[in-house]
Amino acid sequence: MGRSGTRSAPDEHTEMTVTTVTTVVAGLAVPTEPCAVWTRASGLSAMGSASYSPGGVILIPWPLPWPRDVRDIPELAEVVARAEAAGVRPLLALPVRADQQPVVCLYRATASQDRVEELARTERSCERDGIVAAAMELLDGAASDSNRVVVDLVVCTHGRRDRCCGSSGTRLAAEVGAAVPDSVRVWRSSHHGGHRFAPTALLLPNGTSWGNLDVDSALDVVHHRGDPSMLAERLRGSIAMEDSRLQMIDAAGFRLHGWEWLRAPRAHAVLRANHVGLTAELRTGTVRCEGLVAEREPVEVPPCAGSGKPTAHPVWEVLACRSRPVEPSPAYGQ
Repeated sequence: MGRSGTRSAPDEHTEMTVTTVTTVVAGLAVPTEPCAVWTRASGLSAMGSASYSPGGVILIPWPLPWPRDVRDIPELAEVVARAEAAGVRPLLALPVRADQQPVVCLYRATASQDRVEELARTERSCERDGIVAAAMELLDGAASDSNRVVVDLVVCTHGRRDRCCGSSGTRLAAEVGAAVPDSVRVWRSSHHGGHRFAPTALLLPNGTSWGNLDVDSALDVVHHRGDPSMLAERLRGSIAMEDSRLQMIDAAGFRLHGWEWLRAPRAHAVLRANHVGLTAELRTGTVRCEGLVAEREPVEVPPCAGSGKPTAHPVWEVLACRSRPVEPSPAYGQ
């Protein structure tokens, strides 16, 4: 289970090496507590666990109660089919604050599949009976009816999918929603993966997925502040990266270069075998972060509160990683 440690990051654009050591906690009894509590106690890292959504996400303001799966809502069948065909993840989502107007909000990827950039937001205000039409119009390329600049924090509170998200996620969404300015919208949403790391959240428009959050760390994520070396363990990864190895090196880049790394356009590639790399276009130049990532024996995560079957969680180890300045390279999509 992942415990990652690095030395302090030197100045940008100097060559640096990071070694991440993964330890495995063995012999733990099947618990009766929620799975997320067990995960935190065992030291399992959230890094490399982000769910892949290559086309982006669409937030659908569907009233509660929510079924276990968004596909179980007949009225949304056409929207779900259209979204999934485009690689867009459909999420049921409701604003936490009473003064926040429900909207259908589409965050769509505009970069090629080997690049990570901020997602493009379009949204439509609508009443309950106009949700489907608004969603279909946005998926078909309709323009937004709002140009307001906002940050969206989408917290999984899907209790019917997992009790940890339903309890700790709902509490986190309410507390963070009461602490952020109007320029930040907090949503409670349906499942977007990683319930063993609850509370989990998506930060939009930069498309990063986070886990093991509390109020302080969630506010740090929203405002891009706090110590990256401490917060990297909570970074599940970018939803634009399918490969967990890339997500692990992306977290290393965040540790080394700070919040600018996650804001920067990043190109990624599997160079050979388990050798992966990302380049980021930082203010001071182009930097490449690359390293070796190995897959270890998966860890059996016990069922939540002892109910159900254990699930296998992949364990990744960054054997070595370095970051150095480079010239822009066509091999990295620059």
